[in-house]
Amino acid sequence: MTKWFQSNGFLVGLVAMIGMAWLVPDLGATGGSFHSEVTRRIAVFTIFFLQGWGLPSEEFRRGGAQWKVHGFSLSWNYLGFPVIVFLAVFIGKGLLPHELRVGFLYLALLPTTITSAVFFTSAARGNVGVAVFSTAISNLLSVCLVPFGVALLLFPGGEASPSLTSMFLRLCQLIVLPMFLGQMLRPFSKLWLPRVKPWFKRLTTASIFFIMFCTFCDGVKAAAWETLGWNAVGAASLGAAGVLSIVSGLVWCCLLYTSPSPRD
Repeated sequence: MTKWFQSNGFLVGLVAMIGMAWLVPDLGATGGSFHSEVTRRIAVFTIFFLQGWGLPSEEFRRGGAQWKVHGFSLSWNYLGFPVIVFLAVFIGKGLLPHELRVGFLYLALLPTTITSAVFFTSAARGNVGVAVFSTAISNLLSVCLVPFGVALLLFPGGEASPSLTSMFLRLCQLIVLPMFLGQMLRPFSKLWLPRVKPWFKRLTTASIFFIMFCTFCDGVKAAAWETLGWNAVGAASLGAAGVLSIVSGLVWCCLLYTSPSPRD
């Protein structure tokens, strides 16, 4: 049991955050006791500051040079995933309420969150530098691509006027600036960085859990599911699991097909 909790600690923590949000939504909701409208940004800033501080500059340079990886990731984020979800929503049009269909389309258009990508890559002992660059590029491109996709798929013929400049500046403030500051701190902390670095993963995990808790609290306070009912909750859960399984399987197949063989 102890080994299971150690290997599935993130899943356990996620379920715990959902449970806490249902019990005490006023704590983490916007305008609540934790003032999440401010502290959530501090948590995101902390995550990327620690990543910038902990990763050698050479890893960032190597990560930025992996254009084949970035191209593969972007093609699935903005082509493969949206097409698959659009077809699934079209086929299951009579099975899902309009609100859930719109939600799935939004989900397909939005990029992968950088915080979760960094966490899962780090937990899997993957190349964090590549993950940071790939998801950062995806999120920066989303400033233009997501509003265009939303206008095209959800509001055909309508006008969308999002503040692209403010979205871009906010991403830079929450991602580029803290990573830059972390990198600038590295040369001055070479002697004592090894002593504090083991705490980086714990602080990152705690920050992610806090962000999740506040997000779920906002959802509970908004009473988003009360008008849809538990049938919609079940449909959304099954739909999300199905889409994730299909896309993950296709991505793995593409990786296996395109990866060079050992003899190559």
